[in-house]
Amino acid sequence: MDRSWDVTLLEFIPQFLNALDSANYHTAVNKLATCLKDGHGYTSVTPLYNQFSFKYIMLIDSKTVIRTPPEGSTLLRGDIILNINGKDILMVRDSIAALIPSSNLLFTNYAVNGWIYVSIFLGCNLIVMRNEQIMTICEERKTFSWSIDTIPSYFTISSDISYVNLEKLQESEITRMMDNLNNFRGIIFDLRNYPQNFHACNLLLYISEMSEYMNGLATRVDFSHCGAFFQTEYIQKCPDELGQEQNKFKGKIVVLVNAATMSKAEVWAMMFRAYGATLIGTPTAGANGRLISFPIPGGIIASYSGLGFYYPDGTQTQRTGIIPDIEVYPTMDDIMAGRDEVLEAAITFLNSN
Repeated sequence: MDRSWDVTLLEFIPQFLNALDSANYHTAVNKLATCLKDGHGYTSVTPLYNQFSFKYIMLIDSKTVIRTPPEGSTLLRGDIILNINGKDILMVRDSIAALIPSSNLLFTNYAVNGWIYVSIFLGCNLIVMRNEQIMTICEERKTFSWSIDTIPSYFTISSDISYVNLEKLQESEITRMMDNLNNFRGIIFDLRNYPQNFHACNLLLYISEMSEYMNGLATRVDFSHCGAFFQTEYIQKCPDELGQEQNKFKGKIVVLVNAATMSKAEVWAMMFRAYGATLIGTPTAGANGRLISFPIPGGIIASYSGLGFYYPDGTQTQRTGIIPDIEVYPTMDDIMAGRDEVLEAAITFLNSN
């Protein structure tokens, strides 16, 4: 927290005393949770937002811009949202940001964009600017879906560059995939998502001979001394038998990251970098560290980051996020052209190296 718990407690006691129904109680819980400044600090009543919002809505020069309209929507690419249900978009953004836990501003904007995306699905009245013209749009309720696309887990972009979506890649696909891509000049791993439930080592040992390295430093609770913490090396060990018989990939590795890269995905980004990968995109969510959950009154589950996490040199990662080697931000030209600016930057990087 950025301020004393004593001060925070005194501020919130009246809010909880005045919460006479579940809605106001949930609001008080969420506002208190945001005081942690921790992207892991969500609750089971945190406002719903779409985790793939960067594909649909972006904040560009303080403007809320439609990147890809939902199916069946009357919105168009490049529309700038000015008002939702009679409320100015800046007021809407501020009111939602007050309820969504976040470690940094990039993640806050990403999560608020996701809430706006959900609102469009649920139906709302919008005032937008399109081609310098102000217009009103009524969005009817639609069937909500978390699905973002139907692309395969990996495919070739060119004769010697391949793309891998780590949210879709299954552990059972790794050996066949790396055999197929072994002679490629470059592989782009998209980590703008949350990876499947397998250890990164299962993939990384096809890339490097390393079986153990220090991923960073971790701050842990000292259970022998109440209220005390200690710092220790966070060692990643990859079992020697995983992939050691395979020919190692000799080409370039690029990893795409942004505010959707959170928690385990951030640890993966650090591991890829330790294995020589180049990170391209925007800083990550800044919420890596073991998730701790616990119940609070009202049948609510609350969470927080239970592990401090730092680079090997002691540099902070939480709140800051993993900073890419090459930062790439969207522009209105990218939006109007339907470009994935981060993926294009990765292709350009591989073609020039």
